[in-house]
Amino acid sequence: LVYLAHVGSFLPCDCARISFRDQILVNFGDIETCSVPQSTFQRDLTQMASILRKSTEHSLILIDEFGKGTAPASGIAVITSALQRLAEIKCKVVCTTHFLEMFSLCLLEDCKNGIKAVQMSIHAPESNDDEAVPLFKLKDGVASSSA
Repeated sequence: LVYLAHVGSFLPCDCARISFRDQILVNFGDIETCSVPQSTFQRDLTQMASILRKSTEHSLILIDEFGKGTAPASGIAVITSALQRLAEIKCKVVCTTHFLEMFSLCLLEDCKNGIKAVQMSIHAPESNDDEAVPLFKLKDGVASSSA
C-alpha cells in the first residue's frame, strides 16, 4: 500500500494513514542463475550491504527470508546484526524469517530498541495429519514455532 500511495495509485481501502518514505529497499530471494557467479548467500549479503548503505530514517525496508541458503548460525548472525543496525537508523522494516533463535537466544528483544515482533495467526490442527491453516491475521509476539 505504501508503494501504491507514493505513486498515486488507487488504494483498496476507505482511508489510510501513510507516512512519507524516501525509498523502498527490498531484500528478497531471487532465482539462481549460472550467469551470476555468486552463491545465494553471497547475493543475499550483497543486497543487505546495499540496504545498510542506503537506508535512512525515512526508508521502508522489506526483507524476506534472509539467509535461507546458508548455515543457520551464519544466517542468524547476519540478519540479527542487520536488524540491529536498521533499528539504530530508525527506518521502518518488515522482515519475515524462520530464525526464531534471534529472540529465543536473546540476540534481539521484542519491544526493545524499536524492534516489534508479530506473528501470523494460524489454526493448528488437533492431529498431526492435518496442516496448519493460516488465518491471515497478525498478532503481537514471537512465534513459538516456524513449522
